[in-house]
Amino acid sequence: MLALCVCSAVAIGGCGGSSSNAPGTYVKSVCTALAKWSSSIRAAGTQLQSSSTSATSLNKGKQQYLAFVKALVGDTDTAIGQLKKAGEPDVKRGKQISSELVKAFAEAKAGLSNAANNAAAIPTSGAAAYQAAASGVTTQIRQTLAQMANVQPERDPQLHSAAAKEPRCRSLRSSA
Repeated sequence: MLALCVCSAVAIGGCGGSSSNAPGTYVKSVCTALAKWSSSIRAAGTQLQSSSTSATSLNKGKQQYLAFVKALVGDTDTAIGQLKKAGEPDVKRGKQISSELVKAFAEAKAGLSNAANNAAAIPTSGAAAYQAAASGVTTQIRQTLAQMANVQPERDPQLHSAAAKEPRCRSLRSSA
């Protein structure tokens, strides 16, 4: 999944917020936040898949899809808070490293919020119009997550080493 690729790339490079932390402590906090985010995103997708088979109308399908997109927004917002709480790594350019990831998630939240607005506007008057609009929202979500995957945080040897030792980071890479 694209989100997992983002998580592993970011964990190796570093991310965070305002207080300074030892590289290992920082990486553990970041990988924990990213693992929770990734799990929440997957759970929302699974919920949408299981509920969509029982949708009895276009309106019901729209409501389920809107709930899915709103869950993505909420989960991303929660991740932003956790990444800020992780602070900054106590490494060269730590503040910049942490800011890059928080910024990537904030931009993703904005893109997902836009997708949620578009999901709310999906027409339910006919199947063709519904499908076209829902496909457009799905494309927005994919593009937003793809932009996150393109984030290239600075590689810091201390953070890279800490991520290689941290089980939470390794599990992100192995599930990618």
